[in-house]
Amino acid sequence: MRNILLAVVACTFLFASSAMAAKYGEVDFGVIAKDSEPALAISKAMKQTFGAEDKSLREAKVAFDAKVKEFRVQSQALSEDAKKAKVDELRKEEIALAKRQQQFVQRARAAEQSALRDMSALMLEATQEFGKKNGYEMIVAKAQGAVLYIKNPVDVTKQVMVVVNRLYRAKLEKLKAAQKDKKAKK
Repeated sequence: MRNILLAVVACTFLFASSAMAAKYGEVDFGVIAKDSEPALAISKAMKQTFGAEDKSLREAKVAFDAKVKEFRVQSQALSEDAKKAKVDELRKEEIALAKRQQQFVQRARAAEQSALRDMSALMLEATQEFGKKNGYEMIVAKAQGAVLYIKNPVDVTKQVMVVVNRLYRAKLEKLKAAQKDKKAKK
């Protein structure tokens, strides 16, 4: 009986000491998704890929709005047939512009979603690596709020961002090396 009691006390002591040593952290993926090297690279790539077309569409919308405004002013002097022809012309132009805008938005969203999936996977990989290397029992995402309370969490956002940037650079180097090897084989 005494041995059982000692075993229970020893287990309780071990459990209590391991619970006190547990490390819990929180990470703000919003900060990483905005300020990390891969996030900045994604933003730059999106601007390079879609910036000129976005600007062109905005300019086309302004020009179309000017045509509509001009038509409203001139419509008083036009015959009914001329008004109808101009309205039909403007409607066709409006439909074509709306179609171009819709196609642009679809392409931009698809590219953005693909980049976000890649970024999410990279952030998860970095968080797991950081947590394992630094002895964390749990790291939760700050903004998602799945865990409502943790006693004394440590904000590890900056440390995880360092790992995200390192993993990103490593993947970038592998990609560059693969492209270099591909060119060398040609």
